Amino acid sequence: MTTTEFLSYLRSLDVKIWADGDRLRYSAPRGTLTPALRAELAERKAEILTFLRKADVAARSVAPPIEPAPRDGALPLSFAQQRLWFLDRLEPDSPLYNIPAALRIEGPLDVMALERSLNEIVRRHEALRTTFTTVDGEATQVVAPALTIPLPVVDLTDLPEAERETKALRL
Repeated sequence: MTTTEFLSYLRSLDVKIWADGDRLRYSAPRGTLTPALRAELAERKAEILTFLRKADVAARSVAPPIEPAPRDGALPLSFAQQRLWFLDRLEPDSPLYNIPAALRIEGPLDVMALERSLNEIVRRHEALRTTFTTVDGEATQVVAPALTIPLPVVDLTDLPEAERETKALRL
């Protein structure tokens, strides 16, 4: 059994193991570490410590930042996107993949903060800025570099309370 397999086995038993200088430390549920497992830990101490040190160095190393892929050419659709595009061609403007939901917010609402929050989510996730187009008969993705979604506000305060609820549910 390799060191990795042995440590995975110990993890499956909920044994936590770490290096503390030249000492091998562990914690385990009562009765988990049998005399045979303790003997194997002692026998493999040097190789486990070496493995843990290498893993620690790898975890601390600075990986280069993830750079976005260029968006200056046609981007092919993923398999899931191809499926959605095909279904839209079969039944254009179908609301089948829309998931309507209503959210009741009670108390004061900072509309501008909500709008900024939603737009920050759109900024961070290019999937929310992606549309499909056809180029030379092939469906491709178009990722908008920026997209601002306005948050429409309908003021119903002038309506009687019973009417407000009905009107709000129809919006």
